[in-house]
Amino acid sequence: MENHIEIRKEEISEWEYKFPSFPGAPRPPVRNRRSHGESLKSGLSGAIEGIKEARNAAGIESDNLLVLEISSDVMEPDVDLLQNKLGLSIVEEIQHKDGTAKLIVQFSSQDAIASFEQERVLYEIDSHDAGMLTYRQRSDVFACINDIRRLSKEDRTGQKLSVAIAEDTLPDGLFLVDIDVWYNGNPASKSFIESQIKQALGTGESNLCGDLFALPNLLLGRARVNRFTLEAIRNLDLIALVDLPLGVVSTEQCELYSPEFVPQIHDTLDDDAPLACVIDSGVFSGNLLLSSLIVAEEDFDLTENSPSDFNGHGTGVAGIVAYGDFHEFDKTNRVFKPLVRICNGKVMHNLQNPFGNDETGFPLDKRPEQLVEKAIRYFHREYNCRIYNLSVGDIDRIYT
Repeated sequence: MENHIEIRKEEISEWEYKFPSFPGAPRPPVRNRRSHGESLKSGLSGAIEGIKEARNAAGIESDNLLVLEISSDVMEPDVDLLQNKLGLSIVEEIQHKDGTAKLIVQFSSQDAIASFEQERVLYEIDSHDAGMLTYRQRSDVFACINDIRRLSKEDRTGQKLSVAIAEDTLPDGLFLVDIDVWYNGNPASKSFIESQIKQALGTGESNLCGDLFALPNLLLGRARVNRFTLEAIRNLDLIALVDLPLGVVSTEQCELYSPEFVPQIHDTLDDDAPLACVIDSGVFSGNLLLSSLIVAEEDFDLTENSPSDFNGHGTGVAGIVAYGDFHEFDKTNRVFKPLVRICNGKVMHNLQNPFGNDETGFPLDKRPEQLVEKAIRYFHREYNCRIYNLSVGDIDRIYT
């Protein structure tokens, strides 16, 4: 079980497409095949050569990653053809306000890129020969591709960082950023990648905060940068994404946790009761609803040096995990019946915002994903826990 724990970027090909699929939809734009085909050839060859030069300079091999700029007329079947027939997978899909889209795509191999180029040639010369695609499929797919290019530093910049750059709100001194790095799963390349990042950060105060944390296809890290070294990181070809760290998590108050509330607990759980691990800001073990349910607790955050909850968010989450929907409890007799026992995995700590309100945040020197995986592995190994609740996320960076 624990060897199969995986945190990965959500597979966008499993999503419901944003592209229309209804019958009678507008057809792809009518283009001059020769001029459009030559334009795509220029973009494809330029992107490939640019990647090779950058990767050779960095001492690592190309990962066959390209950007396709797609017109607003693209249909869901066209996107399916790109994936199923032409040997590429969609890493990320970004919709523009004008209806066009940017697809960051990963070709499975250099042979897949060669097959894509062959289909482009057949499109350019208006050939009816069947290749990977039929004549009609080829016409629809390539007519909807506006441009082919390599990734730019803007493609590598996350949503929060993009806003901060646009609004010129980045600090003048040092600040933290999260960095995601393309990774082929080979542990031997990890130290080299770290050295490349450290070289880009220079010998000043900018630095990599600890080692990179490996996922199946990404290395995750956190770096201390200034505006100058941030640009160096954004221009690194091996970087998948750089963004400002996850912000704070707001806490909602609940009358069930007020000192005046005295519940009646009907605990029928035995020694074989299921365990559920709450991965959050800790759990306050003195709470009347939870005190008899906590089996184990561990502090992975280490900021407050205690597994207890000094914020309230984790305690509230633990109550929902243990008892279910609080709206359904017996309000007349205040009777509660727990469904599981609780393991407390603390990965966040309490913070006060400028307005004096409590919020929760992760430690600055570690990526949240690293702490979450550590907590899951620990409670599975020590207590065979198989149910985990994580009630925190970042809408700009979706992980499963």
